[in-house]
Amino acid sequence: KSELKFPGLLAVSRNSPGGLAGPIVDAALRASPKSLPAFVGVEVPGGGYAIVQVAKVLDLNADESKLAATRQRLQQSLGEGELVATLASLRQSGDVYVSKGATDKPADAK
Repeated sequence: KSELKFPGLLAVSRNSPGGLAGPIVDAALRASPKSLPAFVGVEVPGGGYAIVQVAKVLDLNADESKLAATRQRLQQSLGEGELVATLASLRQSGDVYVSKGATDKPADAK
């Protein structure tokens, strides 16, 4: 029945966690911005439990070139994941054999 006191507000993001552990920042960023303040709890690495109060969500003024580069890296990662999954599925079926190095890019590919 006692009132919990939170420290001063701290602006955090994945790129700038403000000294908080990754799982705490992740939990704070998953909080719903529809009903603020929002409260989330998360186990802290090494033991313990953290309660986070999300008081405000700030708009991101991101550099468009950084967003484009991040988008491209994500698309590449997703594509690579799809390729790995497809090859694993083909290998499991037993009907298809994929030669080692067959999926490597040729030296002259860009």
